[in-house]
Amino acid sequence: SAATRRVYADLAARQIDVALLAQGLPAHVTAGVRGVDLAEDDPLVDQWCLVIAGGTGPVVLAATDLQAAASTEQDRSFTYGVSRDPSVVTACLALLLDAAR
Repeated sequence: SAATRRVYADLAARQIDVALLAQGLPAHVTAGVRGVDLAEDDPLVDQWCLVIAGGTGPVVLAATDLQAAASTEQDRSFTYGVSRDPSVVTACLALLLDAAR
């Protein structure tokens, strides 16, 4: 949505590297935000992952979309986990960077 694009553009404007991986994304999502188009059968398609590697310290929020076909955003449901373990954050970041190539 336009509101979501503004959030990512605001992060990029703050010199934060922003890359999004999802089905149907263009290579240029919005100013400073890189998109990676995932194949329909890619295991990351129903995953949501936010990795922060700097600032207040490493953290990863990873979630699986349980109802990807929900008709509205409010109908969606997720299971998730959070970790501040540097080795877990690094592993998640490496996985996402590899997928973004």
